[in-house]
Amino acid sequence: MRTLPCRVDPDMWFDWETRGSSTEGYARIAEAKALCRQCPVKAACLAEAERIEDGVADRTWGIWGGLTPEERISRRGRRRKAVA
Repeated sequence: MRTLPCRVDPDMWFDWETRGSSTEGYARIAEAKALCRQCPVKAACLAEAERIEDGVADRTWGIWGGLTPEERISRRGRRRKAVA
């Protein structure tokens, strides 16, 4: 079993938030998302973030399942509209 990228350098998924909207921050987001696309547990990771966030808006930080917090909030809104 290979080591998941998020276990090798956890800061990659969270550290960019401290850099704000800097070029370096955007580059870290792109790099983390590229690794997420290859991850065998991407869907489970995203499901866990959504499970945690349901009922507690904006609870998780960082990239989970290849999405930023803002992208997960948008996705959650679309899912709720589809159910309504």
